[in-house]
Amino acid sequence: MQQCKVQPNSHTNSADISACEDDQQQWTQALMLSAEMQRREVQTTVVTCIATISACEIGQQWAEALKLFSDIQ
Repeated sequence: MQQCKVQPNSHTNSADISACEDDQQQWTQALMLSAEMQRREVQTTVVTCIATISACEIGQQWAEALKLFSDIQ
């Protein structure tokens, strides 16, 4: 996105995090993208939260998934 000069927003970040759901090993990338959103103060959406939780679940990182879930309640 930076090379194309596209500013990250909730939609682009949600798409990036959703792409992490396709690979069992990408849960760490999903967490990093989510943390980067918070650092840049990009609005987190329900879609983003669910995609991050799902990426953790697919990666069998249940503790991370439950922590994220409890954080959004």
